[in-house]
Amino acid sequence: MFADDVAVCAETAIKLQQQINIIDNFCLDTGMDINMDKTEITVFGNGGPLRRYEHWSYRGTQINITSKYKYMGTLLTSSLS
Repeated sequence: MFADDVAVCAETAIKLQQQINIIDNFCLDTGMDINMDKTEITVFGNGGPLRRYEHWSYRGTQINITSKYKYMGTLLTSSLS
């Protein structure tokens, strides 16, 4: 089984990691998996460098952070432009 798209939003780094963990538990329960080659995180905000604690992982693998996210033809940048 596979899902076409999964998107989650969170207001804090801790809450985002908690949501990633929930997705992991769901995948373990259903036999699904995440394609880490296509998995990215975009941190939206006022720009500037990420804080030291702003990193996330899935099953021990660091998730790539990108400054741009394209969804259904709409390009969003980390500065919300």
